[in-house]
Amino acid sequence: MSGVVAVHVGAGSHSSSLKGEYKKLMKNACNQAMEVLRGGGNAVDAVCTATQVLEDSPRTNAGFGSSLTAEGGVECDASVMDGHTLRHGAVGAVPGVRNPVLLARQILDAQSQPLPGGLVPPSFLAGPGAQMWAASNNVETCQPEELVADRSRRIHEESRRNIQRLEEGGTKRRRYALPEEEEEMQGGLLDTVGAVCVDSSGYVASAVSSGGLLLKHTGRVGQAAVYGCGCWAENNCDGRSSWALA
Repeated sequence: MSGVVAVHVGAGSHSSSLKGEYKKLMKNACNQAMEVLRGGGNAVDAVCTATQVLEDSPRTNAGFGSSLTAEGGVECDASVMDGHTLRHGAVGAVPGVRNPVLLARQILDAQSQPLPGGLVPPSFLAGPGAQMWAASNNVETCQPEELVADRSRRIHEESRRNIQRLEEGGTKRRRYALPEEEEEMQGGLLDTVGAVCVDSSGYVASAVSSGGLLLKHTGRVGQAAVYGCGCWAENNCDGRSSWALA
């Protein structure tokens, strides 16, 4: 057996009409991760591949299509943990990175490469500093606006209008949304995506990625980036069972 992979597209308000799309997306993520395992990749490779697939979909709150901040931008959190080494790499509130999980992976890998002068490699980078590190370590960056999906922008604009109506005490007549707009609102409140894997060697790994809360304050870092909170992976030690969560 090559291994086992499991993924999710986030807790939250899943639209029933999009259920088929979500299932197809998760199946694709698992299939690509399994191909990595069959080709000799390990658990960390697999969870990063699966999470990258989820980030690339405009239907998830991760990478492209993430929920927008109060200012209308995309800032992502992501982390990866290797259950064999217990190393953890994470990024928080990072702008302009297409696949935050790959940046978190690079940060994880860098921890095994000692720096001169006794310097310690980072395990968690945030904001523009994380984007700078990505650009200098062969992780694809982009203009921040390239991560804003049309659907995310519409949800953001409608949410801002709702807040304005509340602030005005409801004195203005509400513009009732059309059915397709309500569908977008229902499908726009998702949370972190994630993946876990056990490879053929029995090693476990986990990865998570998130665009964070809709209308969050710029610079907010969520649980997806926090060590021991967003994800965890630990191989068996002293007779205990291996486990991973994302």
